[in-house]
Amino acid sequence: MLPGFFFVVFKPRFRQNDTSACFSDIYDFSNYRQFLHLLYSCLTIGRYILSKVEYILEIEYIGSEYMGIGYAELTETEKKIVRALAKKGTMTYYEVYKKEKLCSSSTAWELIKKLEKNGCVEVKKVEAFRIRGRKKKHYGLTLRGVSVALRQRESWEHIDGIAKQQEALLPLIFGKWRHFKEYVDDKELTDSLTDVLLLFFPMLELRAEEFGWKESALATLVMQEFCSYILKTRPEERIRWLKAIHTDAELRRWMIGIEKQYKMLFHAYDLSFDLIRQKEPNWDKAFEELRSLIRVPVSEEMEEKS
Repeated sequence: MLPGFFFVVFKPRFRQNDTSACFSDIYDFSNYRQFLHLLYSCLTIGRYILSKVEYILEIEYIGSEYMGIGYAELTETEKKIVRALAKKGTMTYYEVYKKEKLCSSSTAWELIKKLEKNGCVEVKKVEAFRIRGRKKKHYGLTLRGVSVALRQRESWEHIDGIAKQQEALLPLIFGKWRHFKEYVDDKELTDSLTDVLLLFFPMLELRAEEFGWKESALATLVMQEFCSYILKTRPEERIRWLKAIHTDAELRRWMIGIEKQYKMLFHAYDLSFDLIRQKEPNWDKAFEELRSLIRVPVSEEMEEKS
């Protein structure tokens, strides 16, 4: 779009075979109409840039407020704790205090509890403590916590390590990370996580909360969105993704298993268009058909909940 604006602005006064033309040569500022033309073009370019900034701010809003936790409201120490858990896997609050040296022991305990309440952190393992009657709790990130961690630019410097440590949360993405890297370049992997765990994750989380689904079901929704991302890539990228999936038995079973859901969804689209074409649709019958097609459980756990 921007090159087109510059072409319109500069085209009238370009001189053939003259590469030394400067800005004053191209535009005659004494000409009132040309000056207004330039001003209008600059305003149009400015409006385009502002629209992009507005889009970025909108994504920031979606990725913070709609996650149930205002990312901007997290303190720097809390962000560092989330980032440390992303890289290390699980830690006790004492390890957060002793190894990361981010805050005092009591503060580490308070912040871990706050992050647990916000849904970013959960207890992964409980062990007996040397003091009788007390237990040693190991904390790790939830899917929301991983999403919060990946909103920090520093986390992307350690994305390979994060994928290894968070394998249990998304075994078909993080667990297959090294396999994907044999076929797909780093930028494509980064774009896939940005799409699934930053852009669309808040909406997936809201959907899971609406139906009362647990985190394992939320992970299934994330995998569905991951599949959608692959199917929306350009042909050359998609072939690389499909080669990676085809050469791994577990990924191949997953992709084949999700095919039924997509076919039923497309059937729902066809039914919707058919209703528009009909003069007197049977709305009650159509409602029942659409409900049976659209509310397809994505896992056994979701089927029980619905």
